[in-house]
Amino acid sequence: MAPAGDREGYWGPTTSTLDWCEENYAVTWYIAEFFLIAQYLILLVPAFGKVQRIFFESACQCRRHEF
Repeated sequence: MAPAGDREGYWGPTTSTLDWCEENYAVTWYIAEFFLIAQYLILLVPAFGKVQRIFFESACQCRRHEF
């Protein structure tokens, strides 16, 4: 697929010579490859939730042992 040279996004003109998966700035002006970002968020949000739960569970256990 040829690069979308006619589209310029928020971050400036497209400088890549190849578009591997999808057109740049096809969905929104701020994100060059929207569906790639969506896939990353599907993986990262549960991971951050798990880290947050582990952190708060360990903080609660520390408070119980102070008394």
